[in-house]
Amino acid sequence: MALAVIADLLGMEKAEETARTSEYCWHKDANQDPFAKSADLI
Repeated sequence: MALAVIADLLGMEKAEETARTSEYCWHKDANQDPFAKSADLI
C-alpha cells in the first residue's frame, strides 16, 4: 500500500523505482494474491 501512496504523490515511475531498489515484488492487481492459497482463501 505504501507504493500506491508513493505513486499518488510522486508518480508511478518513482514508485516502481522504489519497489525495484528495495527488491520488492509489487503486485498491483488485487485479484492476483500470491498468498491466497496458503491462507485457504481459494
